This record gives sequence, C-alpha cells and structure tokens, in this order.
Amino acid sequence: MEVDLVGVRVPALKAPVGAATWLLAFATGCQSTTPTRPTPTAASAPQRAPITLGVHPAPRDARDDDVAPTSYDLELTLDPAKDTFSGRVVIGLDVRRAVSEIRLDALDIQIDRASLTHAGREFAPSVDVESAVEQIVLGVPGLQPGTAEVTIDFRARFGREVGAFKPREASTYVFTQFEPVEARRAFPCFDQIRFKVPWTVRLIVPKGMQAFSNAPAEREEILRDGRKIVSFEPTRPLPSYLIAFAVGTFRVTELPRGPVPMRLIERIESRSQASTAQDAPAHLETIAARLGGRIPYPKIDIVTVPGMRYGGMENAGLITAREEWFNPSTIVHELAHHWFGDVVTPAGWAHIWLAEGLTSWVQDGITVDLGSMPDWWALPYWSFARIVREGQPPVLLDAATASDPRSMWDGVANSFRSFEVTSAFHKAPFVLSMLEAWVGRSAIDAGLSSYLSHHADSHATTEDLVWHLAAATRPEVHAVLMSYLTKEGIPEVSARLDCSGPRPWIVVAQRRYEPVGAKTVDRGDPWTIPICVRHELGRDCAILDEPADVIELDAKRCPRWFHANAEGAGFYLQRMPSRDLARLVEVAHRLMEDEAIDVVKTVLAMFESGALEADTSVTYLLRLARNRRETVRRVVFHALETIRSYATHEVSAAVATLATERLGGVEFFSEGAPTGKCEWPKATCASITARHQKRLRSFLRPPRPASRRIPP
Repeated sequence: MEVDLVGVRVPALKAPVGAATWLLAFATGCQSTTPTRPTPTAASAPQRAPITLGVHPAPRDARDDDVAPTSYDLELTLDPAKDTFSGRVVIGLDVRRAVSEIRLDALDIQIDRASLTHAGREFAPSVDVESAVEQIVLGVPGLQPGTAEVTIDFRARFGREVGAFKPREASTYVFTQFEPVEARRAFPCFDQIRFKVPWTVRLIVPKGMQAFSNAPAEREEILRDGRKIVSFEPTRPLPSYLIAFAVGTFRVTELPRGPVPMRLIERIESRSQASTAQDAPAHLETIAARLGGRIPYPKIDIVTVPGMRYGGMENAGLITAREEWFNPSTIVHELAHHWFGDVVTPAGWAHIWLAEGLTSWVQDGITVDLGSMPDWWALPYWSFARIVREGQPPVLLDAATASDPRSMWDGVANSFRSFEVTSAFHKAPFVLSMLEAWVGRSAIDAGLSSYLSHHADSHATTEDLVWHLAAATRPEVHAVLMSYLTKEGIPEVSARLDCSGPRPWIVVAQRRYEPVGAKTVDRGDPWTIPICVRHELGRDCAILDEPADVIELDAKRCPRWFHANAEGAGFYLQRMPSRDLARLVEVAHRLMEDEAIDVVKTVLAMFESGALEADTSVTYLLRLARNRRETVRRVVFHALETIRSYATHEVSAAVATLATERLGGVEFFSEGAPTGKCEWPKATCASITARHQKRLRSFLRPPRPASRRIPP
C-alpha cells in the first residue's frame, strides 16, 4: 500500500532555529532565509532550558568510595605449561574516612596472605570471601583516614576466554581479556571503571619465553632457577579493564616509520600477518593529527590472539586482536581507543558510547581517508539497516542496563542475537556523522581536542563531551546531541512539496520510525533534527524541533524534485508521497553518492513500514541499481535481498531472478531458499505478476555506451 503524506497538522509556525548560521555550517549552496509563511507570523520560539543528564547515574557496586586505590604494584608468575599461576599485588590506598573493612573484587582467587600498612604500622587483616558479589572483604576495625597500603599474595587458575587465559587453540600461551570486569579473575583489585590509577607490572616467566605488557620493558633479569623476570615502566593512570599482558614464544615484527615504536606480536606457529599491520603507524599518525598531534603512550604493540572472544581489545599500549579476523579496520578502531576510552575513560558503563561510539566514528573516517579499504566496506550500511528494523535503545544507557557490565559485553560478543548494548557501537557513529556534516569536521575535532585535554587521565560523562562540542561549534549542538543520545529508535521525517503559496515550501513532520510488526513506543517529545533539503533549484536548511513545521525554499518556481536529506548525512528516514518519491528515484543518478544511497534507504524503509508494496519497491530499487557507482549498486542489492527475505516464495524467486540476471554479472544474494512465510500485510506481500516481471526486466537491459550516459 502506497501512503501519501496527507492530513499533516501544522501548528503555529515559527522560523527555523538558527537559520542564518546554517549558511556558515554548510559552506556551499546552503541558503536559508526567514520564510513568508502560509499562515500569520507566529511569535518567536521560546528559549529552551538546557537538557540535563539526571536520569543516567553512573553504576555503583556493593562498596562506596570511602576507600579508593592510588596505585598498583603487580607481580605475576606465569607458566603456560601449568593450569594455575601465582602473584602478589600491592595496592596504594586513599582512606577518605574511618572504615572497618576494605572490599576488593576477586573471583576464583585463593588468598595466601594479606597485610595492611597504615601510619607506619603493619598488621594482618581478616579475610572473608563474598562469592555472591565476587569480592573479598578485609577486616580493618578502626582504620582511620589517610594513606595506606595493602599487600596480598594469591593464586588463581587460567581461564579459556577471559581473565588471564590460555586459548584452546594455543595452550602454550597466556593472554588477557579484562573488559568489562574480568581483571578480578587474575588478581584482587578495585575492578571498576571509575577507578583509574598508575600500574607497575612485573612478570616472571619460564626461560626462553617472552613477556609483554602495557608499558615498555624497563629491564630483564635471569633468576637463579633460570626463569626470567621482566619489569615494565609505570603506566599512565588506567582502569583495571585496560591492563594486559602476553606470555609465550612469539614472532615480533617491528612496524616501519611509526611516530612511536610499534610492533606486531604473533605466535611463532601462526601465519605471518605483518602485511595487514604495515599501515598501522600511518593510521596512528593520522588519528593523532586530528586530535592534537600527541601520541598518548610511549609504545603500542599489537598482539594477535587465536579464538579471542572479541574482534579486538584496546588495552593501552598492548592491543589484542583476534588472529582469525585480523584486518586494518580493527587496527584503526583499537588505535583510536587510545584516546577515547584509554586517555579519557567513561565515568561509568552507562556512558560507554564515549569510548565505542567516538572510536567507531573515527574508524569509519580514517579507513576511507587512508584508502585502507574501499568505501563500500567502510560504509556501515548493515548497521543502519539493523537499527531501522529493530529499533534501538538510547545511545546513553540507563542505569539498569549499565549496572551489569558483564551482561552488556555478552550482548556485544553475541551482537547478532542481542543488540541491546551495541547502540553505542553502531547508532552513535551515525549521530556523530550527522553532526560532522552540519558543523564541519574541523569544528568537531576542535571540540574533541578540548574534551581530551580537559579530561586526560581521568573520566568523563556524556554531558562533558556535549558541552565541549557545543562550545567549539554552536549552542544548538547540545539540544541535537542530547535528543538523539537519550531517545530510543530513529526519527522518520515525512516531507512533501507544497507550491500553493507565493514561494514553494517543504512541509515536514517527525515521529519515531515504526517498521511493520515493531512494538515501539513514541514518547512524544520530538527530536531536534538538523535538516537540509536539496532540490532542483538549490539547497535550504533548518532545524526541526517540533512535531511539524515548514521549510521555505529559496526558489522562484516550484522545483520538480527534492531530497530532504542533503548529502545523506541526517540520521533520520524520509517518508515521501508516491509522486515525489518517483521523481526522486528518476534523478538519483544526478545526486551525490551518499544521497543516492539515502534514496535506497528511503525505499527500503517505506517498504518495511508498509508504505510501499513489494513490487513497487522492487521497481524503484531496480531503477536505482542502474547507477554506475559500485557502492550504490551494492546497497541496492542489500535492499533487494532484504525484500526477498521477507516476501513469499513467488515474490522472492521473482526478485532474485530479476535482480541478479544481468546487473554487473555478479551474484550478491546469499544461498538458500527463503522460508516463504510472509510476515507483512497481504498487500505488501502481493505476488509479482508475469506481466509485471516483464516490465521490471526492461530495467535490467545492459547499460548504454558510456558516451551516451548521463554523468552522475
């Protein structure tokens, strides 16, 4: 069923917010003036109070902050030939008020000895284990405020995936995976993201083995029994989840021309992947240039780990990456984390997007800018499609979700089954890309540099980042970001052209996008959406912060077509009347690549919301597939496969035949027959008739000679 935009109620209209400054944000072609409205001029918009962050507190564990760590001195004895290891940890403490106990996180750790030094006196505290909260409790009756030091000798077992572990595929090696709260499996500590202090690490390993950790090795000594002790320099302040080490027999490759020493560390038995990492120094230099020029750590090693649970881990100075999935994109992601997550750490798991979202956004830009991968690979189209279909929780997580970080990361590890947390990875970059297109990358980078400078070696909240970005760009950024970060789902912007007045305008309305069958709830409060409209006669911009409004076009006549998402940068979906959509599809080859891709997304989104029948959607997509640009064609094929997967056998077979017959001679559909079970309304799942198939096949004829093609 095709749905036109009719019956939109436009309230008392006001001028678009900040229309004049949009000309500065969009340096070319963005023209916006205060329009003559089809209704009497309304009063100017009231000033909005700043959006505050009062409903997403940082998560707390079973202890308060009366005692906090100030430093760690960690010594571990690690032999991959054994199932257990031992160690000693000395933790400097800041006792802020009188307490009777000290709680440390520890899981499956046997305590051999514990002592506490305070005010020049050493004594042995009592030790109780509270397995339910994964903690040990040191009894210290009457401990007064001041500095103290606790020393603990302990033993623990190697794991298989987390903590200090030996992979099943390589049991003669030891690696670590401490995010989110698995350092407690390797040593007693304050295993919470909010505690960030310097660490000094020493590793005792068998003769002939190598040992690596976050900081450069300071010295190596051979013990009387032949074992080796490797002492590392103290680190910058780090939370426990970013501490890492690796022990085994490795092949070490020095990476060329790095701004700081960089090495690739691989198992000696594995196939060398040095060529994959050769550009890592260039990636690092490019990221640093964008964010202030300084590399935050004195060296960066990259360790490939077989069977690693995640694709990569941003341990400061000692990145780990899954051996089987090692690729340039992972390298860039983990390098960018050295600023977002390592130097500045989220104040709590509710704010984890400050690490993952910012990093994913930088990753997408860097991989394309440096030419590491073709544009279509860096394009996170599949993430967008999934956000559209499933609807997403806010990027800024609520306290209930963030209170169990281990479950959060289980969701990340199994993201194809659970998408609860990965909004931080996949939704946030789209919001940041929209902001970049609005105010410019240099302005965003200036805000990020200020943010990193003010919060280096410490923590930050979402409000901290938004403040720095708004201060470096324009005040409206605060409202735009907070509306996107705190609301579920993605907005749908309905747009239709109206030429009944003295000047043409676009009537726009917003609501939460709802695919067929989705159980979503629109909370009612609107997004604050920066919108630019490209049309036949130019480009006009405004901010939509009401349920409905109009954008007057700077044009003397009615344009034949318009696209309500110029550059395809806005993080929203369009909904258009059938006539306007058909005209847009016909001129899509003249649009920018990202705009043409956005037209594909518009067609798919309208199909998935029940606004377009399958046959009409396929008709539009096959027209769009004739675009000469490979990126656009690949996205079209993805959309066609999506329609095929939802439709009946008959529709699916027709789509598959038509879409793969002669489009470049490449088969893009996955193998296997669809279920044939239609989950959409009957009209949407209508069969494609033989006559319609013949008409669609006409769009699959070979492209005309290049000399006769209309240039994109």
